[in-house]
Amino acid sequence: MQLLRRIAAANRLTELIGTTEVKRADEYERKGWVAIRRTRMVNSGGPDSFQTVYAQITESGREALRGRSG
Repeated sequence: MQLLRRIAAANRLTELIGTTEVKRADEYERKGWVAIRRTRMVNSGGPDSFQTVYAQITESGREALRGRSG
């Protein structure tokens, strides 16, 4: 729930850092608590590419936080 609170506090798209946060956000998305956006950036100098993942809280996520804290 700490990640969900951080996403809610930002009140906008929040960049996720590391695979642990991305996996947790994927769980939250399945529950309908966040919306996830992924962007793929390709390094034109070689075969390496990386993905930036962002999450934004949904109304269901806000309700989950209120229910958890109440």
